[in-house]
Amino acid sequence: MMKKLIALAALSLTLAACSKSETEEQLLPVENKGITLTATLAPKDAPTKALADNGDGKLTASWAVGETLAIVYKLLNDDYLAVASVVSVDASGAATIEFTVDPSTPDGTDCEILYPSTALDESTIVFQSGDLNTIPDVRYGMGVISPATPDAGLTLTMPLTPLGSIFKFTLQDEDGSAIMAKSLVVAANTDTFVATPSAATSEYYLLLPAISGEAMTVSVPGDKGTSSYRFFRADVTFEAGKYYRSTLKMTLQSEAADYVAMGDGLKWAVRNVGADKPEDYGDYFAWGEVEPYYRAGHAYDEENTGTANWKDGKADGYSWPSYQWGDGSTFSKYTGSDDSVLQPADDAATQNMGSGWRMPTQEEWKALLSEFSFYWVWVENFNGSGRKGSLVISRKAGYEGNSIFLPAAGHREGRNLSMAGINGYYWSSSLYTEYPDKACSAYFQSEYPSWRYSDRSFGHSVRGIRKAE
Repeated sequence: MMKKLIALAALSLTLAACSKSETEEQLLPVENKGITLTATLAPKDAPTKALADNGDGKLTASWAVGETLAIVYKLLNDDYLAVASVVSVDASGAATIEFTVDPSTPDGTDCEILYPSTALDESTIVFQSGDLNTIPDVRYGMGVISPATPDAGLTLTMPLTPLGSIFKFTLQDEDGSAIMAKSLVVAANTDTFVATPSAATSEYYLLLPAISGEAMTVSVPGDKGTSSYRFFRADVTFEAGKYYRSTLKMTLQSEAADYVAMGDGLKWAVRNVGADKPEDYGDYFAWGEVEPYYRAGHAYDEENTGTANWKDGKADGYSWPSYQWGDGSTFSKYTGSDDSVLQPADDAATQNMGSGWRMPTQEEWKALLSEFSFYWVWVENFNGSGRKGSLVISRKAGYEGNSIFLPAAGHREGRNLSMAGINGYYWSSSLYTEYPDKACSAYFQSEYPSWRYSDRSFGHSVRGIRKAE
């Protein structure tokens, strides 16, 4: 999403390509021995940073001491990053900023400016709290750095211009009753944005990039205890730097359902096997086994060196001595020359969720991993639960905005729980027939989703599916 906004402002390829990790690698911070400069920025023009809603369709906007801007400039072949801080704001609303540049910076050095500096990390735009006071008022400008005049060290050649529009969405069902939503997903053009407030609300504020004649979908994800809703418009236009208010009459998609139809011919369960809520990790299963190895209440022990918390015969945890179907070298079932997909009796989804449910095959997981059909968006705090994971959002026609959350539950290896809150590992029902000690699993972290082959004895998460009628 950050790339999209910067592209709209015609920012250089160097800055446009910056994600959080790329910023850390490519932009050189200025050391303290540099030259400290100050400059004055004109008062903000509303609507920009949403400090207050005046109730007349406008927002109050102002600078605040402590806010920061990213100033990117080039010396020889290196890109430098100076973080400027607002140190004072006068009665007219003009701000004085202070920043430090490298001592070799010549007068007349061109620079690009991004406000706030945190917008270099695209997740600050993609994920928003939905609250008015925390909307990132993203702006882009250009300037010239002048170390020879430190009290006027920056001159703007292009004023700081808002890169997005601020929206207030009021959510209602078709009867006009308020929809209290724990999260909101907006798909506009090719970008997806997620709002996760601290508590369920029917009013959301978001920053969205300007679009012209594009489709937009707004959806409320549901789970077993709440219904899901969807709003869709095929032709939407709005401009950057404006404030829009809209009451969305949303269509009921599913009522407190156990599943979500994603448009791939499947119904995906809204939570892991063994979980009560979508954000819960649930249980961990070895591939081809239908019960956890640990005793009740010990699924999330990070280290467990004793034997009392493990079921009989499973004292070694998720390793080959505990595994039902083989020792890692030879196998009594799923040998590579017999069944290559789990039978229902050995499918943890079927046995724990009931007839009709099953684990996805390798090909079904691969289809869900397709960026052409689904968005995978990393979430730091799903529904205010504090749980991290991936929100998978459908791009399929007629299903746009439908989503499932896959918590990053980590996995169990031996007696230990590893990578919880960092990675997600989800079993498929497909054996790796060339090396039958392994099976295919979906895998994701904050940067990307993928798939891999894992030892069958490891404890992974299981997400059930069933065919759509």
